[in-house]
Amino acid sequence: TYNQPEISGEGSAYVLRERCPLPARVRERTLIGCGMSSLLHIGAVALGGACGSLARYWLANMHLSLPGKFCHTALVNITGCLLIGAVCACLGRWELSRVLRDFMLVGCLGGYTTYSTFSLDAMQLMQQGRWHIAILYVVVTVVGGLCACAIGFFGTDKILKCV
Repeated sequence: TYNQPEISGEGSAYVLRERCPLPARVRERTLIGCGMSSLLHIGAVALGGACGSLARYWLANMHLSLPGKFCHTALVNITGCLLIGAVCACLGRWELSRVLRDFMLVGCLGGYTTYSTFSLDAMQLMQQGRWHIAILYVVVTVVGGLCACAIGFFGTDKILKCV
């Protein structure tokens, strides 16, 4: 039999038509406890993700004379690492709102960089028997990304100290 759940009660969520109280820390991290502030964060991340994805799409469709699709992906991921390093250095200097930080880091740069395409490209190179290129691609992307992030972070930090 179905019992009508109580509608009153702070922090209650209804799962499968039964009352299921959630702790405040869980409720705040879900859409159930979503207030205007959370909706603003979600909107900022979504807008940033759209901007980052469009930037990646634009770069992929530029007529750069690179030897393969995987080179475009490496370029995107390495420039994304450079940018995230620079942004993090700026965040260490200036206090930005969480909404703006989430817009830039999670949204824009999360939408811009692409680990899944990187993995697919590497797997396809291996399937084609181009193991040497696949290994080089993985090493260049990972090491290049780490180096670019460090250059972005420490370079920006050094510039900001001079300003």
